[in-house]
Amino acid sequence: MRKFKFTIEIDRNEVGEGIIEIDQKVFDIANSEEFKRYFHTFGDDDAIASHVAYHMIYHRESVNEIEGFYGAVDKYAAKIVEYPRGYDDFEFLAEEIV
Repeated sequence: MRKFKFTIEIDRNEVGEGIIEIDQKVFDIANSEEFKRYFHTFGDDDAIASHVAYHMIYHRESVNEIEGFYGAVDKYAAKIVEYPRGYDDFEFLAEEIV
């Protein structure tokens, strides 16, 4: 497992950070020509780690539920090691302005 520090930013201001561990197989898949053709092209492995962390926290998906990885890896191929508390329960509320 490879370990990455990730940050959460709002309007370019860091508001949280954490650590994610990701199996090398996830990077191999994300860097494959087939993945690039049908899903995403990432600049480097840091961008892949950011993408996986975002989906795991914001969308509450395990890595095998993220588009492009479904069925290719098991759900334990990535895990959040240090968790940015308070940024996992996003809630959007609206109120009409009169």
